[in-house]
Amino acid sequence: MESILTLKNYYGLVTNSETPEETADNDKLEPRRRQRAAALLKINCIVRLGNKFYVDSKKDPAEFWRLTQEFFQPKTIQNQTTYLNKIFSTQLNDEHIRENMSTILENTLHLRTLFCGLTISPEDLIDSVIAMWVIINIPEKFKTTMEVWLGKCEVEKKSPSLDDTWEVIRKFLQRNENGTDPTNQALAALKNQKQENNNLRNQNKRRQDRDYPKCAPGWHNPLTKHDESECNFLKDKNRNSKPVKSLVVSTSKTPTNQIILDSGATTSMFNNSDLFTNFTPNTQTIELADGSTIHSAGTGTVKIELPHCFLELKNCLLVKSLAYNLISLGAIMKPNFKITTNENKTFNLQDQNNDLILNGTYNSGNFELSVNQNTALTVKTTNQLAKILHQSAGHPSQEHLKTMFPNNNFDNLTCETCSLAKITKTPFKGHFPTPERKLQFVHADLFGPIETPSNLGYKYCLRVMDGYSRYVWVVFLRTKSDVGFHLQKLFNRIECQSNLKIANFISDNGTEFKNQKLNQLFESKGITHLTTAPYTPQQNPFAERGNQTTTTKGRCLLIDSGLNQTFWAEAVRTAAYLENLTPKKVLNLSTPYQQWYNRTPSYKHLQPFGCKCVFLNNIQLGKFTERGSEGIFLGYEEGHRAYRILEGRTDVEPSSPAITSPKTISRETETGILEPPENELTNKENILPTTTLQNQKTKKHYEWIPENCPPPKEIHGEVGDPRNIIESSRRQKHSANYAMHSLEEDPKTYQQAMNCNLSDEWSKAIQTELNNMERHCVWSPTTTPSEVEKPLSTTWVFKRKTDENGNLNKFKARLCVRGFHQREGLDYGDVFSPTGRLTSLRLLLTLCHTNNFPIEQMDVKCAFLNGKPDKELYIKRPDGYNKYEPTEYFKLNQSLYGLKQSPWCWHKELKNALSTMGLCPSQTDPCLFYSPNSDKQMLLYVHVDDLIFGGSWNDEFKTTIKTHFDMDELGRIKYALGIRISQKDEYISLIQDKFINNILQEFQLTNSRHTNCPLPSLLQYLVQCTRPDLAFETSFLSQYLENPKDLHYNAVKHVLAYLNSTKHYELRLGQNILRQSDKSIIAFTDSDWGGSEGYKSFSASIIYYHGVIGWRSHKQKVVSLSSAEAKYNAMTKGTQDLQWISNLIFETTNKRKQQILYTNNQSAISIASNHIYHHGTRHVNFRLHFIRNLIEEENLKIEYLDTNKMIADSLTKNNNYLKSINHLRLIFGNQDLSSKGV
Repeated sequence: MESILTLKNYYGLVTNSETPEETADNDKLEPRRRQRAAALLKINCIVRLGNKFYVDSKKDPAEFWRLTQEFFQPKTIQNQTTYLNKIFSTQLNDEHIRENMSTILENTLHLRTLFCGLTISPEDLIDSVIAMWVIINIPEKFKTTMEVWLGKCEVEKKSPSLDDTWEVIRKFLQRNENGTDPTNQALAALKNQKQENNNLRNQNKRRQDRDYPKCAPGWHNPLTKHDESECNFLKDKNRNSKPVKSLVVSTSKTPTNQIILDSGATTSMFNNSDLFTNFTPNTQTIELADGSTIHSAGTGTVKIELPHCFLELKNCLLVKSLAYNLISLGAIMKPNFKITTNENKTFNLQDQNNDLILNGTYNSGNFELSVNQNTALTVKTTNQLAKILHQSAGHPSQEHLKTMFPNNNFDNLTCETCSLAKITKTPFKGHFPTPERKLQFVHADLFGPIETPSNLGYKYCLRVMDGYSRYVWVVFLRTKSDVGFHLQKLFNRIECQSNLKIANFISDNGTEFKNQKLNQLFESKGITHLTTAPYTPQQNPFAERGNQTTTTKGRCLLIDSGLNQTFWAEAVRTAAYLENLTPKKVLNLSTPYQQWYNRTPSYKHLQPFGCKCVFLNNIQLGKFTERGSEGIFLGYEEGHRAYRILEGRTDVEPSSPAITSPKTISRETETGILEPPENELTNKENILPTTTLQNQKTKKHYEWIPENCPPPKEIHGEVGDPRNIIESSRRQKHSANYAMHSLEEDPKTYQQAMNCNLSDEWSKAIQTELNNMERHCVWSPTTTPSEVEKPLSTTWVFKRKTDENGNLNKFKARLCVRGFHQREGLDYGDVFSPTGRLTSLRLLLTLCHTNNFPIEQMDVKCAFLNGKPDKELYIKRPDGYNKYEPTEYFKLNQSLYGLKQSPWCWHKELKNALSTMGLCPSQTDPCLFYSPNSDKQMLLYVHVDDLIFGGSWNDEFKTTIKTHFDMDELGRIKYALGIRISQKDEYISLIQDKFINNILQEFQLTNSRHTNCPLPSLLQYLVQCTRPDLAFETSFLSQYLENPKDLHYNAVKHVLAYLNSTKHYELRLGQNILRQSDKSIIAFTDSDWGGSEGYKSFSASIIYYHGVIGWRSHKQKVVSLSSAEAKYNAMTKGTQDLQWISNLIFETTNKRKQQILYTNNQSAISIASNHIYHHGTRHVNFRLHFIRNLIEEENLKIEYLDTNKMIADSLTKNNNYLKSINHLRLIFGNQDLSSKGV
């Protein structure tokens, strides 16, 4: 503004500062004044730096331009060195000589500009250039010293000379060559302080002799280069003018927390003992710059919390008389690290990636470090460190803590958690004989039921202790009746570990210890069972007092962690683990672990229970995915070298744990895990779903269920959760439920979904589901329901959907009502809903293929939301739904997932919609719909919300069905019900290779030995869908689910190996390799009578219609007296299946097929064909003779087939490879049936 007013000659008028005489003189100088004002205005408008300089400079264009140049291109040593380095580092070559010379000339021009105007002689200029060349090419170990010295030269406004450069190098060499005690060299760079100060004064004197603008005492010359705030003539004369460097090495009675980086020190020194950890008292002598000496009190490690990181310094000296804390710059500098200084008197230390390590201020050549003000110089004081060790060790007493951590001070330790959790009444002191060896006396007690079941459903805890070593084992139970089973396993394990036998077992008189099963166990092992007198538990002080010790320690851990009470089992498990590591008075301050294993335990791996942690996840990681996952530390897995970690915050209260561990828990760490071998596992119960392995490689074999572990009663076909697979407790150490597989699992709760890495995707899925609720008007807000109208709670179910190749398709979130809270009669009535048979699906595929109908698939969006509930129902506000606040209750207008009547409501709604489109449900299978109109043929198979259909009017059907429901059109069928379906011109193939791969991966048999002989199968769903070759094995092994033997385990191993080598088998429909007439439907029946001692009288049937569409293998329920009777029984069962499918074909096509049944027994054919009395069959149940009526009515024709051609024979017994492969070609169709595998 001033420049503009001056340019217009208005400045004097505005400020009223000109006299008439000055106005007359100014008129004469008007052209020159206007030029000066124009120049100032141009510069100021372009660079906008007028407020950066003092006022007078803005009246002189030349001065203003000089200051502008210095601001944008200061003539600093760093800039000179930079351009000189660019010139010397340019390499000349033939191909790029033009570009090389252009670079040299450009950098030379910049270098000339920097040297232009400097009052320096040619000799000094050459000397400075050579010095800079030395600095550029100096070896790496001198870089730090040189950078610090260049910063000092910049502050002191002097150019480096060759002599000064050599002096710095010489001092560096002298510091690193003289003496062996680093503490005597800590301040070696300050020895020549007086000489440097004299040199500085001489240089200032020479500068004063030159014709430069100068300041005077009490007055600042605005023409000088320094700011008024930096003028020494205006500063307080009484201010202590001694350099700060001198203060650094001086002593003081009032030390400060200030930290200074010392480039000349090789050892760091601190004046506060609270900063040290692992402190070792000793005395060393330190010589100061003024010649005096001081003494250090000891050495140790110091941790400093900086704004950007934590800094840990080892071998630091404690010097309480130091005025400031000193950090050796050489101790923290690494190759390619650099220090940069700024004009605002600050400095930055950066690494090779230019990431900031630390920063601070730069005053008079000293680097003052900036630290985190919240924690000053310490991360944890001595008391805080003691408290963390106390928490990590499970809240032991001070005496025990001193034994475990002798290098730490616990004198002033107080713990509020111990005060709350350990307050007790005066104990009763029992008495018991002193044992002389391990396992001479084993004490046990059971406590529970706990009011709050654990996160795994445990209600009881069995605590067992060895009276000699005081070693403790804990086992968690769901019922008291499990005590005998787990005691037997525990006895076997600890006797193997110690090579000793249990002599006496002491317990109370509870029925869990006094029963026939345990009495037999004690007699078989020769154990004496000693019990206490009734109502006097004090007679077993080890068990009763031990229970209190363990539960008290567990209570401390649980309270201190902030976790909810469902984690009481994890807290007790960790308490027992820590109890075995805690010294005991009765053991002369030795530990139970040391007494049991005869070796000293390690405490390096201990962590506070319930703290946050990060574990390394290196399973199935991408190039740019996160390597770590956050979790909550829940204890230790003994015998596995592993921590127990709960990934995410499932079932954790909103309040954070009291202590957050700064450490990283990793599977690959090589330190910190307790040493017991794997056979010393103290607990073999199923662990948390997110236990994390450490240093444990998964074995490639599969360990089978022990004989005494009851398997499930049923084998379900479609397994949504891999944890439904039968598991052995011995699989714990490589279970799929470890955290490394938890990344593949879906969230189980709303809180876990919101806290996982894919929370954004799950949030979108939840919002999509809520939008569907709004669109379907599922609920409406209401007032608080009455007690009769009890509202139901809801939960979220999350699932990642994949395509036929296993690729992620979408994230699905579904809101479900907790229907198990519904009351029959009040909340629901009819609940039955039909489920389609897989045979019907295969028949639909075959009929569509033979009629050349395209087969397509559609999915109903939010199918259950279309149903109308038959009762008045209310729900509570779902998680994540914030509309209609503060209303907390909603009335259901539509059915919702989870309601008991939802499937029935939906099927009724779908049936009504299809009936309006002219489709009728089959009486044989209500889930198969057909069109009775021969001009508009259509077949539709319904599986809940999946519609599979084919006909002559598919497009019209899709358009019409969309008017009734919100549909997803999936196009040609490719993947349905876990089956990959391919439509070819000659046939339709069905394969479940993905499902088989999941089985093999679950049991870790992807690299198993291949085999050609099919034996057993584990998953009946696989057999029901696409694998009739395993029907016999499934049926046979199902007989031994309650009490399997080693023979059956070996059979299961064999079938998994067979699956691995035959997972490429396809079931081909419509191929008709038997050249069957289109007017007939064929059945093959067979039975095995007396073929093997293990599986007598197995019957089988196969239904063939342009391919195998149905099969069955089962054990006969009656005892047959002859092979003819067994075959006749099989013919009857096969005829039933044949009749069912024949009726289904007649309904859907309005064409009756000729039924042909093949068997390989002439006597059975005679029994069926002739009504003559047979003495040998007079006992046969008359129900079996219904086959005669079908023959008489000519609805069934029976023919004989040679045994070698009977394909049903492979479903009744084990066959050799050649016979099996011939049958498989007829069953599966023409394809490659050789053994492959992976």
